[in-house]
Amino acid sequence: MATEKEIEYLKENFDYEGLKIIGFYDKKVKASDYDTQIKRVCKYFGLANIFQYDTVMFGEAKVFKIDLETFSNN
Repeated sequence: MATEKEIEYLKENFDYEGLKIIGFYDKKVKASDYDTQIKRVCKYFGLANIFQYDTVMFGEAKVFKIDLETFSNN
């Protein structure tokens, strides 16, 4: 079961709605299903835990947000 710290970290760093729209999360995954979201993020990035996401390098941006306007134009 996800801890309060994990849930807070997930919400701060991952855009649930945007990731759901582009299919990162399965259609069955609800916004309140934090365990499944955390498992998906960890699997995708090869992390042992959600907090290791801090070590993933993306240049200036660390937050995994989706720019739906850019996404829809491609």
